[in-house]
Amino acid sequence: GLAEPKKPRAVPCEESDEDLGKAAKPSFFRRQVSKLASHKHFEVTMAVIILLNAFILGCQADWNVRHVFDDQPMFFIVTEYFFAVAFSCELVVHLIDEGGFFFSCTNRNIVWNVFDSFIVFSSWGEDFVRLMTSTTINVSALRIARLLRLVRILRIIRVMRFFRELRLMVQGILVSLKPLIWCIILLTIVMFSVGMIILQVTIIEISDNPDTDHTRLLENFGGIIVTMYTLYMSMTGGIDWGEP
Repeated sequence: GLAEPKKPRAVPCEESDEDLGKAAKPSFFRRQVSKLASHKHFEVTMAVIILLNAFILGCQADWNVRHVFDDQPMFFIVTEYFFAVAFSCELVVHLIDEGGFFFSCTNRNIVWNVFDSFIVFSSWGEDFVRLMTSTTINVSALRIARLLRLVRILRIIRVMRFFRELRLMVQGILVSLKPLIWCIILLTIVMFSVGMIILQVTIIEISDNPDTDHTRLLENFGGIIVTMYTLYMSMTGGIDWGEP
C-alpha cells in the first residue's frame, strides 16, 4: 500500500523573556519581598523616613552654620548612618522584587530606580570620604564630601513617588510653564511699547528744558532697558511712583 505522509514536526515557538518570567515560579523569599515592596505600610514608612531625613538635614545645616569650626555631634553622625542603611535596605528590597527588570528600559519606574541608586551610592560615598578625612586633613576630599552632602537634599524629591497629589501638583506646574512663557513675552511687549512712549516724552522734556537738571529722569528713563526695568519695578513694588 501507499506509505502514509509524514506529519510535520511541531516547532516550539520561542518564548519571550516576559513569558519566561511568568512561567518561572519565584521562590518563597522573593514572594515575601514582593509583598513587602508592594505593601502600603512599607511605602508610608519610607515616606515618613524621607521627611524625617529632610528635617534632620535642616537641623544639621542650622547647627553647622552656627558652629562652623566645631566637630559634628554624634547624633547627626548616627542619624546619617541610619538613613543610609534605611535607604539601602529599600533599594535592596526593590532590587530583589524586580530583579533584572529593575534597570530595564521598559520599566516605567526606571527613572526613580536610577535616582534612588544614585542617592544611595552618593550617601555611602560621602560617608567613605568622611572616614578617609577623619585622620588626615585633605582639602580636596573635604570639598567632595561637601558636594556629596548637597546630593542628600535631593532625597526629599522622592516624596513625590509616594504621594499622588504632589505628583499632580508638579505636573500642573510643568504644564503651566508654556502659558507662563507666553505671558512673560506679552508682558515684555507691553513694557517695550510703553517704554518707547515714555522715552519719546523724555526726549521732548530734555529738549524743551535743556537748562533743567534731568539726572533723576535719566536714572529711571535713560534708555529702553532702563525704562523697562523701571516699569517692572513699578509693577512689582520695587519702586513706587510717589517716591521723591
